[in-house]
Amino acid sequence: MNTAKRFVDLGMTVALLFLMAYARVGEAFHEALGCAMFALTLAHMALNFPWYRRLGKGRYSTHRIAQTVLNFLILGSMLVSMLSGARLSRHVFASLGLSYSLSASRIAHLLASHWGFCLMSVHLGMHWAAVTASMTKGGAPVLLRRTLGTGRILRGAAWALAAYGVLRFISRDFWRYMVLITRFAFFDYEEPLALFLVDHIAVMAFFISLGFLLDKKTRRTALANRNDTLPLPQQD
Repeated sequence: MNTAKRFVDLGMTVALLFLMAYARVGEAFHEALGCAMFALTLAHMALNFPWYRRLGKGRYSTHRIAQTVLNFLILGSMLVSMLSGARLSRHVFASLGLSYSLSASRIAHLLASHWGFCLMSVHLGMHWAAVTASMTKGGAPVLLRRTLGTGRILRGAAWALAAYGVLRFISRDFWRYMVLITRFAFFDYEEPLALFLVDHIAVMAFFISLGFLLDKKTRRTALANRNDTLPLPQQD
């Protein structure tokens, strides 16, 4: 993972968290950050253009199908978020005078933002091996793992954070927004921003863990299917 990709991916992750904190960062900042997120998404796609160029080539394993479907779902959620956000805008796009349905845009934005958050976290989990590999190049995480006992404590803390994320996913009504049981976002304006971010980092960790497990499962399935199709060795 090169420096440009790391910078873009880190920027997208941070932006994603603060975009969810809409009521705490203000409308104008939220809209500007949404535009920055869309620009980072385009940059991410440009940096990974070889992947798109190979879409019509080669065999589609279980792992490749999962990655492809996930990537296009994320792209769809980003487009819906941007288009609906432009209609709801009171600052950045207010002068455009967009006229498509305001109520439909509000519901679409609610859906796309929460589904996008979860899908992008799963996407990050499917690439977690590459993320951790790039982090260990500096040496500090290696030293930390040795200090804490070959990474067991770190892994335990990560899974504990993911488990806490399940609770926050339920208590913060993520799932209700995602299936439109609740059609309006409710915010506690007195809640500290730090607590909000910690809870959403935990939810992100939960979906990262799902992506990590999905990556391992689909890779194993793809490998097993590949081995099944190999010709048996001929006996003399």
